[in-house]
Amino acid sequence: MLFLDHVFYAVGGFQLSDVTLRVVPGEYFVLLGPPGAGKSILMECACGLRRVHAGRIFIDQVNVTGQEPRTRGIGYVPQDYALFPHRTVRGNIEFGLIPQGLRRRESAGRVNAVADVLGIGHLLPRQVGGLSGGERQRVAIARALVVQPKVLLLDEPVSALDESTRRVVCGELRALHDRLRLTTIHISHNQQEAFSVADRAGILFDGNLAQVGTLGDLLRKPCDDQVAQFMCCENILTGYATTQDGEHGGSCIESGNLSVKTRHLCRGDVRFLVRPEDVQVTPAEVLEEVPNAVTRGRLRQIQDYGAYCRVVVEGEPALVAYVSPALLAQHGLRPGSDVWAVIHPDAVQMLPAGQSISKTKSDGQDSVLEMIQRRPCSLEDIVDGLGMHRNEVIKYVEELAANGLLEKRSSGGSLFYSGKHRPEETQR
Repeated sequence: MLFLDHVFYAVGGFQLSDVTLRVVPGEYFVLLGPPGAGKSILMECACGLRRVHAGRIFIDQVNVTGQEPRTRGIGYVPQDYALFPHRTVRGNIEFGLIPQGLRRRESAGRVNAVADVLGIGHLLPRQVGGLSGGERQRVAIARALVVQPKVLLLDEPVSALDESTRRVVCGELRALHDRLRLTTIHISHNQQEAFSVADRAGILFDGNLAQVGTLGDLLRKPCDDQVAQFMCCENILTGYATTQDGEHGGSCIESGNLSVKTRHLCRGDVRFLVRPEDVQVTPAEVLEEVPNAVTRGRLRQIQDYGAYCRVVVEGEPALVAYVSPALLAQHGLRPGSDVWAVIHPDAVQMLPAGQSISKTKSDGQDSVLEMIQRRPCSLEDIVDGLGMHRNEVIKYVEELAANGLLEKRSSGGSLFYSGKHRPEETQR
């Protein structure tokens, strides 16, 4: 387990600002972020190569903030691997064991064991200068593993590899993790790389940890524009929302020429996103009307990426969609083709900056009250339904309870909230 507790570090004009991160035992965690975000600096602080200016660092619940790197129990693989060109592969791997003062036989046994795990036993007598990129990476990982660390830190471990080798090595890294169950932190700026290995991930921007969660959370529930854009969401939109009556409720958002339905309850000026893979494209000549269609327009651009095609549907605003090459071929779609753009209500995600139904505290309470008057809701129901932050919902729930406008009841181990009508509403 690695726990960074309110870590602060500054160098030049850059600083890590109050970073708190908990990586649980046996987890494969990927730290994402653009180049220059501070990912490597944060990990160098964790392993003791840089001394933090404030905050604490725990490994397996032991405070190691003041300890030297070699006593922290961390295996570190730097981005350039930092292999010694004058040593053989065996000499590089056993270098980390020198401070432990092991007997030659025990040291050789450990090197042989870790080399066998990584499939590089046949390379042990060779000089590192003639190794391929993938082989050099395995040697560097072996050197980190041979000291039997509690945590393994991998700094951009596949960035120097070609695309096909990168995919293979990522698969090997995940398989190695599953075999050893070693807490692993993997630095990357590539989200596809993260998807191939991670249990969870965090995104760092300019020394600030923006969001931590599963890759699904980062993809589908980004906390702000910056995270959404980093996760390659190109449809970040603004609009005006009105609530809908009826069995399914929800809201309707008008954004330029678009009319988008959503399951979320919201009203007024909002900001929302729709991932390109959730925008469906249907030829306009197939049907005069299409359920959940948000606009009709012409294809302005088609870019073929092999597994999918990126298309742009003209409009105000334009929409980006990822569609299969087979669909384009089947319907003969090309730039200028007339199409429907379809967005299912479940695909619409509200952004926090546009989440509130109103900008006033009283209207925030009204939004929560309106929802729980319709049906009993759990705290999670309200958070998901209104797109608000959990802490904000808790505040409004407590205020409504203090004003006698909310009832609580427990069912199946969960707490549900029901709303009462305001006195003035009862009188009317």
